[in-house]
Amino acid sequence: MMIRKAVPADCLSIYEAHTRAIRELCSADYSETQIEAWAGPRRPTDYLKPISSGRLFVAEVGSKVVGFSEYDNKTAELKAVYVNPDYARRGIGKALFTRACDEARAEGLDALWLDASLTAVPFYLALQCRDQKDATHRLMSGIELLCVRMTINLGITKPKSDRG
Repeated sequence: MMIRKAVPADCLSIYEAHTRAIRELCSADYSETQIEAWAGPRRPTDYLKPISSGRLFVAEVGSKVVGFSEYDNKTAELKAVYVNPDYARRGIGKALFTRACDEARAEGLDALWLDASLTAVPFYLALQCRDQKDATHRLMSGIELLCVRMTINLGITKPKSDRG
């Protein structure tokens, strides 16, 4: 497995991993209406803008893109960690999460926040994210998804001043 920055040629594979993960992995926690409102409007070209930011990463197994992660350095949000269901539970999500956190840390961020789907809460807790509060994520369609606002401390400590 290799984690690398995404390029425009990855859009279709990212789209497939994203929508399949929503439809197949989240269906136990959300209604069919919620799942389709979440996955249905997506298009492969939706990933071009995040790719251009340089903060969207993909996991490749062989030459196949099987997952992605994304963060926003302006809002300190971990926007996504998704893995194609055929490759779930193999450490790929953890590797994608770690890469996004490492890059955010390198940019000087000391923490990231995220809205974890109910499905993903155990994943993020295992990676030392702290749950802050229950939240609601409103989709563009107006449909709401229950989620959990979480944070991850990136371990940056600010240097103490020598002045006393």
